[in-house]
Amino acid sequence: MMEKLCGPIPLEMARDAKNDAKDCFDWEGILDWPALSGGSLTQHRDKKAEKEVDNTRSLMDRLSSTKETELREMLDKLLVLNPNHRVGAAETLEARYFDP
Repeated sequence: MMEKLCGPIPLEMARDAKNDAKDCFDWEGILDWPALSGGSLTQHRDKKAEKEVDNTRSLMDRLSSTKETELREMLDKLLVLNPNHRVGAAETLEARYFDP
């Protein structure tokens, strides 16, 4: 669901995954979905969950109106999955979204 809402998991994060989590990614760092839809590699696929994820729009698609441009710009920087590339609180508070 995170990939659908925020975009692909960064390759360096997939490669740095701990222990069993590495089994969730292929050799290119792509999340093994829908094989994991049942909750683990040993359970059967959950077709209902797969359909719900397929029908989910990304967060940025949901915030597509002109009025939401500042919010979208701020969230785009806040929701970067890799914490090494995500903005901090101080920089976020300087976003245009908070301008009076």
